[in-house]
Amino acid sequence: MEPVPPASRLSSLPFLCVLALAGGCGAEPLEAPWQRSATPLALTRTRFAEVPAVGAISDLRIAGEELLVAGTCGVARLELGTGRVLASAPYPLDCPPYLPARFADVDGDGSLEIARLANGWVPPVAVLELDGSLRWVQNVPAREDDLLDSDGDGCLEILVGNANESTVYLLDCRGNVLWQREWGPSQNGVVDGARELVYADGEVLAVCTADGERIRTLAPPRVGYVNSLEKVAGLPGMPQARFLVGTYVKGAGQLWWAYGEELDVLGTVERGDDHFAAGYFERVTIDPARGLALALVEEQHQAPVAGFQASWLRVALFDAGGACVFEEPLEPGPEPVAGAPGAHVVLATRPLRLLVGYGPTLWEYREDA
Repeated sequence: MEPVPPASRLSSLPFLCVLALAGGCGAEPLEAPWQRSATPLALTRTRFAEVPAVGAISDLRIAGEELLVAGTCGVARLELGTGRVLASAPYPLDCPPYLPARFADVDGDGSLEIARLANGWVPPVAVLELDGSLRWVQNVPAREDDLLDSDGDGCLEILVGNANESTVYLLDCRGNVLWQREWGPSQNGVVDGARELVYADGEVLAVCTADGERIRTLAPPRVGYVNSLEKVAGLPGMPQARFLVGTYVKGAGQLWWAYGEELDVLGTVERGDDHFAAGYFERVTIDPARGLALALVEEQHQAPVAGFQASWLRVALFDAGGACVFEEPLEPGPEPVAGAPGAHVVLATRPLRLLVGYGPTLWEYREDA
């Protein structure tokens, strides 16, 4: 039987992370095959701050004159103008390198909390206060990277379940179980739509009610193993795209299709299997007036025997036509970086000032005058 490889996975915004398992012992970042602009953008990088208390930085938010920093191990407040650490606190939890945190209004009351979770094998899922104190925790892994809002009430939910088991649970914003369903061990990705949930079960796309009850299924255009489902807000050349579906087809490899809001197939997507293709594909607009978009692509290099070797975060900017106007790999990070793909926040657009977090370090990119 031909083995079925997993699809390339990108976490949702604000995290932009791609896992690349290189077969060799590469000690240098790979050459990115992006189209280069004839008029590149000149940026100067400086070290803005070190925030070791948070572990690996995974989300940033501006709050007045302060910068909120969430990481795998803790949270901190910095003075926005200087980068001086005003306060920091560790989470009262174990600190594995694979659980990034993100700021979110989990309970819908208009204020931010911290949610720490990652789709995979590693528990727990937890919601914490901005001071790092624990609101609630459930000792089970997440089955999806995104926070959901299945019923549209503004309160966010988390899908959990042990890896390779059929049972999934939906937790409400207080950590209570809303429902339990048998979705199968091959469940990959789940997105919330207009009071519906959609997930890939390995063979089809399953459309469910907000209570997790399956109401219909959709087969991909080509028969294969449906291994990826992501929610998007438009794609290059397909502004009406809302979902991206990946299927491994025997003899053809990994194929991708864009779907509309009504789960109608809009066409194929040339995304590619490697991390560069995927990183170029998923970009965040940071200056609409100039059409500037940002991609943060994490490269993880593994030795063939020893396992993890090093990681880099490639910072790339693109113009409105999709050409790369700036790119730079940040220096290799320690292994804990592998679980937190970095974060960014825009301080100004003209000239551009951008903060990027990677590992415990905040870097400032400033457009040259």
